[in-house]
Amino acid sequence: MNYQKTMTWLGGDDCLSEINCIFNMACLLGSLFCFLSGVESFFASLDPFLIGGNFAYMAILLIAYYFSRFKHAFQLSRVISIIALIFGYLPVLWIFNGGTQSSIPYFIPMFASFLTISTINRNASPLNKFSIGAVIFLLCGVVSILIVFEHAHPDWIYQYTDHTIQNIDIIVGMTFSVISNFLMIMAFEQMYFRQLDRTEVLAITDSMTGLYNHFFIVSRLEEEIIRSERYHTPVSVIILDVDHFKKINDTYGHLMGDAVLKQVSQVIKLQCRTVDKIGRYGGDEFLIILPETNLENTSKLANRLLDSIQKLKFDQPVGVTISQGIAQFEPGETSNALIGRADGNLYKAKHSGRNQFFS
Repeated sequence: MNYQKTMTWLGGDDCLSEINCIFNMACLLGSLFCFLSGVESFFASLDPFLIGGNFAYMAILLIAYYFSRFKHAFQLSRVISIIALIFGYLPVLWIFNGGTQSSIPYFIPMFASFLTISTINRNASPLNKFSIGAVIFLLCGVVSILIVFEHAHPDWIYQYTDHTIQNIDIIVGMTFSVISNFLMIMAFEQMYFRQLDRTEVLAITDSMTGLYNHFFIVSRLEEEIIRSERYHTPVSVIILDVDHFKKINDTYGHLMGDAVLKQVSQVIKLQCRTVDKIGRYGGDEFLIILPETNLENTSKLANRLLDSIQKLKFDQPVGVTISQGIAQFEPGETSNALIGRADGNLYKAKHSGRNQFFS
């Protein structure tokens, strides 16, 4: 399992929203921060309440992660984590770690990032905007109260007796905070780009067959023609469609028609090379682009497709064959002209008995 797959699994599966996955990653990063902070506090011989507070909030975050990731209780998990952070973990850190004289002020930006991730929704409704504002206002309010409290009752705040330990604690705490904040932002960025990749795939993919859609396959053909003219290499195309497809739909229903298109597209993908481009041109028509392939080798592929597709088996007693038109690019020809020649050859194949190809 590589890094990307590990991060995807930790964040959550496709059943979860992107912001839910980001929250899950923030919980894991936050629990790691609490663990390291607790260990650092222990070795620095700081107050036991501080050590216990770090491990207690680590446990809360892990519980929130579990319910959010595996039980899909996202709303409950983030409410618990927000309340515990603002009214529990932050005051414990402030009082038992030295207040403004410690590394705690450096944690505030990290806490703000976590709280933002915990409250934001994809659809920013007025209620959601109010919730975000209320949570940030509570964070600022609690911090302000703690600062006033520290100045009014400095004896209630943990006081460092060793300046070396104090400096080390500040440096280590600041480092933990910066790294954790960076990792949370990186997790957010990874989730964002994952969603962007999905959107891009949807924009160029035919949803039924998983092949390229009409617009994208034609644009790829134009690119291959440019490359062919520049490097003087052949490029050929095949246009094929399913014989008597309308009759299949009318006789066995559209679900069977969809199954035929999916099976045919799978056969095409299996028979083609990884460098070939395959798209659903429209309806039951498919367009195959074959870079660096002349007419002779294109004919060999067309024969393999004829043989493989007519051997397909379905739940209903339906026999599937295809007709194909093939053409090789000629210098100076446009993509529309090339497709037009292949389409003309497809027309000849269909009117000559079907289940064959013309070039």
